[in-house]
Amino acid sequence: MKFLIAYSSARGTVAGLATSIAEELRYQNHHVVLLPARTVTDITEYSAVIVGGGVYGDHWHHDAVAFVNHFAAELRKRPTWLFSVRSLHEDLAHELHAPIVDLTRAAATIDAVGIRSFDSRLHSTVSLDETGISRLRRVGDWRDEVAVQEWVGEIERDRRIALLTSLGLEGFVPTS
Repeated sequence: MKFLIAYSSARGTVAGLATSIAEELRYQNHHVVLLPARTVTDITEYSAVIVGGGVYGDHWHHDAVAFVNHFAAELRKRPTWLFSVRSLHEDLAHELHAPIVDLTRAAATIDAVGIRSFDSRLHSTVSLDETGISRLRRVGDWRDEVAVQEWVGEIERDRRIALLTSLGLEGFVPTS
C-alpha cells in the first residue's frame, strides 16, 4: 500500500512524529511518502493518507485544516487517518483529552477511519540547572514510541478489515 503522510509542523514536533509513523509503516512493508501538507499538490497516486498537525490554542494547525478542506473529495475515496500533537506542560496533561474542534470537524468532513492525539510534553525546567536545560533543548520533543507503534498497529488492523470486507469475507474479520 502506498501511504502519504502530510504533516503541518510549526516547531518540528509533528514532523518528528510523522517520521516515526512513516518508519513504522515502512517496517510493515508499506511504501510511504512524507511531505509537509502545504507542499502537496496531488494525492491521486496514494492509496491511503495520514494527515497530522500540531495544536495551537486549541486549534489544529491551519495547514492541516487547509489540506483536508482542499482534498476533501479525494480523501473520502481512500482510507484516511488524522492525528494531532499537543505540547503540554507535565502538570496539565489532563488537557490532552479535551476535544479539538478543528480535528473533529475535519474527520467528519472526510469520514476519516480514525483520529489520534499525541502528547508532546514540555518538561518542567523549575528544578533543572543550565546543563539540564540545554540537554532538554538538544533532545527536542518527547514522544511515546510505543503509542506510535500501537497506532500503526490499529491502522494495519483497520486496513485489513476494510480489505476483507471489500472482498466479501466479513466472516474473517476479527471481532476484537
